[in-house]
Amino acid sequence: MGGVATPIWITPKFSIPVKKDQVNVGLGGLFATTTGGGRLFTTTTTTTGGGGSFGILYGMTTFGNRDKNFTLGLGWGYSDGKIASQPTISFSSLIRTGARGYFITENYYIAKGSSSLVLLSFGGRRIINRTGLDFGLFIPVTSETKTFRAFPWLGITTLLH
Repeated sequence: MGGVATPIWITPKFSIPVKKDQVNVGLGGLFATTTGGGRLFTTTTTTTGGGGSFGILYGMTTFGNRDKNFTLGLGWGYSDGKIASQPTISFSSLIRTGARGYFITENYYIAKGSSSLVLLSFGGRRIINRTGLDFGLFIPVTSETKTFRAFPWLGITTLLH
C-alpha cells in the first residue's frame, strides 16, 4: 500500500551559557518519523518511510549573543535503529534584521562512505510574543546534483524560559 510520506518531528535542545552573551554549549536531537506509508528517502542500507524513525543527536557551541551569533555543531544521525558511522557537521547563523525579525541559515555536511550531501538553508524568523515563526528554503547539493532544487520549510520555535 503506497502513499505520500509525510515527516513529523520534534527538535528539543538544552543549552547552557558558558560566558553570558558570548559562548553557549548545547545538546539536542531531532527525533522524526513518517506517516502516510510512502518512502521519504532511500539509502543503500536503509529505507525510511511508512513509520520508520530517523534523526540526529548532536552537541553544539554558539558564539555571540541573541542579536548576532553563529553555531558550530557535530552530531550522529540514525535511521531505523542504526547509527551513522560518520558525523554530521553543522554551521548556522542568526542575525537580527529589525525589532522582531532575523535572517537565519542552517547548513549541514552529511558524509556517507565516499559520498556526501550538503544541505544549505536561507530564511527568516519573525518573533510573535515569545514564539518564532521560521520560514525559508533548504537547498540540497551533492556531487551528482545537476538541477537546482529548493524545498520550503516552515517552523515554530518556542522559548520555555
